[in-house]
Amino acid sequence: MKADEEDPGRTLAALGQAAHEEGLSIQHLQALIEEASDLGAKRALARIGLHDDRASNDMRDLRNLLDSWRETRRTMWRTVVKWTTTLIMIFIAAGVAVKFQNPFWD
Repeated sequence: MKADEEDPGRTLAALGQAAHEEGLSIQHLQALIEEASDLGAKRALARIGLHDDRASNDMRDLRNLLDSWRETRRTMWRTVVKWTTTLIMIFIAAGVAVKFQNPFWD
């Protein structure tokens, strides 16, 4: 960790200790932190468009789309390897046929 970066856990603990010393109870401080984190999470989800009831369906659709893309990519590579191998085998067979002057080509 760089010297100019602070550990968020330590910062939060220091702020909590300072608030407690100022007279705020630990329970009230924890409730305040929970509310602030919930509000921050809701704002973050709203910024990326995942704030409504359809968000879980949207995430499921995105996961399915990503899984489909990955499967398509794997299938594409398998096909490329299969075609490349087939072409190499055809060239080898043609080379052998030319080398031995296959009578079927006359």
